[in-house]
Amino acid sequence: MERLAAGRCRSKSTGKSVCAEFEENMRNAEKYARVHSVSEQERYAKYYNADTKDKSFQLGEQVVVLKKDSTHKPFARWKQGKILRVRSPYSYDVELAG
Repeated sequence: MERLAAGRCRSKSTGKSVCAEFEENMRNAEKYARVHSVSEQERYAKYYNADTKDKSFQLGEQVVVLKKDSTHKPFARWKQGKILRVRSPYSYDVELAG
């Protein structure tokens, strides 16, 4: 690399400034990461959804809910409850017993 008077470096092999090369490399890396993350997300969703079953509940129906006992993740218990309100196809308000 040779140093220019303005304090910028130029690559002898390409003639581009190092900053321009760096910016181009970063844009290429960002593009690759975006494409890769989209394809991986689709793959994860495909495998996750392969074993899932569609579930829905009606008002008043008895259900069981895994309810945390404390802020520590390992401490949770199954509680019985009843559907009070359907918020959306997969979201419900549940009244827990006792």
